[in-house]
Amino acid sequence: MNNVALFVDFKNGRLSKKSSNLLSKVIQLNFDQITLYTFKKSKEYFLSADINTELVLVDLNSSVSITDNELVAILSNDLSKRKIKVGFAIKSLLIDNLIPQLAISLKSTVKSQILDFEMTGDQYCYTTSVFNNKAIAQYIGSLNSCFYIVTNNLKLATSPQEKLNEIAITPDILPIPKSNYTVKSIDKVENEISLNDAEIVVGAGRGLKDPNNWDMIEELASLLNAATACSKPVSDLDWRPHHEHVGQTGVKISPNIYIACGISGAIQHLAGVNSSKTIVVINNDKEAPFFNNADYGIVGDVFEIVPRLINKLRNR
Repeated sequence: MNNVALFVDFKNGRLSKKSSNLLSKVIQLNFDQITLYTFKKSKEYFLSADINTELVLVDLNSSVSITDNELVAILSNDLSKRKIKVGFAIKSLLIDNLIPQLAISLKSTVKSQILDFEMTGDQYCYTTSVFNNKAIAQYIGSLNSCFYIVTNNLKLATSPQEKLNEIAITPDILPIPKSNYTVKSIDKVENEISLNDAEIVVGAGRGLKDPNNWDMIEELASLLNAATACSKPVSDLDWRPHHEHVGQTGVKISPNIYIACGISGAIQHLAGVNSSKTIVVINNDKEAPFFNNADYGIVGDVFEIVPRLINKLRNR
């Protein structure tokens, strides 16, 4: 095969767990050259010496917006120079904005909601979620001229890359010199796990009755190393910050586990969580629509169930 681009993330100079898994799966497709693109600045970058990869740091200055035309133009030009017509990226706000614009610029196509992909013989097979994540479809197709946006719960590679023979890599720098947009300020959320990165998310709704009752949700999330989320009515009431709102008009997530506490499961909320690998619902209303979409359901009072879960986790 020809060349492929991977948009990846680094943590402490090494590929994040999800990016490492994506790379492991792409290696099995037998491309001639793999080029990794990252937006993450780091003092050092480490990659396996056994893999034929190049690393490109897309050097965004502080005034660049993720939807900026300059970013799209420079990236598409670099991909063209490297004769790259196929790309893979993990779903995020940045990727959802960037990849479709890159595809248009390169006269390519986009496939999203990718749950898995592999080569079967000489045929490329990929799996997606369809009908608002209510069904799964499998396709056999060509890898030519297409960008694939994979979900955060992409199936694990059968042969994960071992962190052996790692060497320090000096990336090529792809500067983005100017922008039509200016970012006046950035408010960073400290000491929290990003909803887009979290493997486990604990969400809660109006069933908690009062914002002061969120301590137990935060404690449960802390014990599970999870992110916290909420339904739209909760954020509208200012019980929780708006960046925690998941749903049709909020953040769309696809963790391995989503635990919904006191959320009825309106279709607007389901649209944001349906691609979760496993959904656990805790609600005292056995007729709550969320149970129809749950993998596991607990009919009971969240003020009894959640503290019991916390005690179990503390004593494990």
